[in-house]
Parts: sequence; structure tokens; C-alpha cells
Amino acid sequence: MKCPECGTENQPRATSCEFCQYPLGGTPTAPIDQAPPQVARRRAEAEERLRRSRQMERITVPALVVVSLVLLGLLVAFFPKKKLVEKPDFTKEYPVAALNKYFGALKAEDYTTAYSMLAQVVQQKIPEEQFAALFTGGRAPKVTGYSVKDTGDFDETNSYAAVEVNGSPEFVGLAKDPEGWRISWTPLIGDATGTPSPV
Repeated sequence: MKCPECGTENQPRATSCEFCQYPLGGTPTAPIDQAPPQVARRRAEAEERLRRSRQMERITVPALVVVSLVLLGLLVAFFPKKKLVEKPDFTKEYPVAALNKYFGALKAEDYTTAYSMLAQVVQQKIPEEQFAALFTGGRAPKVTGYSVKDTGDFDETNSYAAVEVNGSPEFVGLAKDPEGWRISWTPLIGDATGTPSPV
């Protein structure tokens, strides 16, 4: 028989709850201060245990959440991460990729990127501001279109390519710097630096 007062399961013929001494015959619960001393004491103990249990839950649950979050953070921090494979820089290996980057930057009027594609020997002869001024000052037409044809004519350090800029053919020479393929000569660069055509 289940005690209606505290929920304890008792023997079928029990006359009072073995936990809280509540009469199982259906007698209303007496207030603690009017119940027999033993019943009142046990009821008070049961209520105190219930209060402590709820208080422990209020402390334990947040503590478990915090511990779980800390463990998760440590797992994320120290779990070996898959090493990212860097994408290859094709301008280092293929002259045509370097040319596309150079003329693409000129078309976008990104003269800093275009200048970075010049060979070191060219950069020593012409500063970036002077290079940009070739296009912004009207000395050279702005690049509105270009095409690059891979002639396959290159060795370990030099390459030559057939390029069309704004519909007109242009000869371009490239040199392989430590950073990769870079533009070493165009008619415009040759005029600006006083460098004759390499061929």
C-alpha cells in the first residue's frame, strides 16, 4: 500500500506508514505541531531530507554542466587537428599563371598586385609609384582586356609568351625569381627602365 503522505510503499495490511507513521486507514494528516511527537519528528526529518536533496540538485546540476563544458573545451583545444594542406601557388610553377595574375591585376587597376609580379631586377629599376603612374598618368592605356597563349617556350629561369593586350599583340618576357615566375620585360617596362628587348 502506498502512503498518500510521503509515497512510501508499505506492506498490504500495514495500518501506518513505516516511514512517516501516517495512518493508512484514511485519517487526515495531523499538523506537525498536533501529531504525536514521534510522527512529527519523522515527518520533519523526511521534509528536511527532501529539502537537502533539492538543494543538492540545485548545486550539482550546474556544476556538472560547468565540468562538461570545461572537458569539451579541453577536448577541442588538445584534440589533434587535421593539418590543412596549403593550396599550391601556381604562379610559382607556371609562367602562364603568373601572366594571368599580372594582367588581371592591371585590368582591375590593382597596381600593387601587378607590381608584386615584376621580377626583382625590374623592381630595382622602377619604384611602385612610378610603375602605377605609367597607367594612371596616361603614358600607357589602361588594360581592358587581354589573352595569354602558352607557347611552352621556357626553361628553368626564363620564359617567353604570346600575349594580346586590348586586342594588340605584345611580347612578354619572364624570369624565375626565388618567389616564382615574374614579369621581366614588356615594351612598356622596357621603355620605362631603358631595358632593351631580350630577344
